[in-house]
Amino acid sequence: MQNSAIATTSRVGILASLSWSRLGLASALPSAFSFSSSSSSSSSSPPPSVQARLFEVLFRDDASVLKNEAFGFSTRSLDLAADELGLSRAVAGAIRPAELVHEFNRLKLVELKERLAGLGEPETMHEGLVRGVGERLAILEGYRATWAGAMAALADVHELQPTLDHVEKLTSAVLRYAGDLPAVDMSWYSKRLLLGGILGAAEVQLASGDGEVEEIVDWADRSLRKVLV
Repeated sequence: MQNSAIATTSRVGILASLSWSRLGLASALPSAFSFSSSSSSSSSSPPPSVQARLFEVLFRDDASVLKNEAFGFSTRSLDLAADELGLSRAVAGAIRPAELVHEFNRLKLVELKERLAGLGEPETMHEGLVRGVGERLAILEGYRATWAGAMAALADVHELQPTLDHVEKLTSAVLRYAGDLPAVDMSWYSKRLLLGGILGAAEVQLASGDGEVEEIVDWADRSLRKVLV
């Protein structure tokens, strides 16, 4: 029992470090300062059409496979999709699990914007930011059992660039919804830095099973009041 508790604490600590450093840094950096990684795409990767077919299988039925703790954002899910399509598992093996996470984040960013638009304009910036955090967590709630694995898949340095790109877009989308437009000074980036850190910590709490979504949103609300609005 003690070993299990230590393992859980260790996992939470690692994820917290990852989220605060990467999400905070990513939200702070202008895209002009982002860098590319030549290793982020492999020459042995399958053709885009094949990858798209694998992803189509995994994202159908409300992405039930990715929510399943036995599969999640892993090579096991990719193998399952390859088997269904009658493809060699070697084809699936050429795709990094992190690419599943990047595709997930791309699709869910579109969903987040649609959900926020459906809520109408917030009365205050603070209300808009809290809604943004809340809706992001609501989207992730069904993946709670596998989101720690998704975050771990992004830990490789080769995944830094697409992770930076995602968090830049995520924090920008929430700030724009809240009514804060890009500024010529550094205030826009400092706000993204703080919001990115709060979003990252909120996702860690969700992945670790630490509290219900409503409780995590309440924590984010209090944190935002202290540092942003």
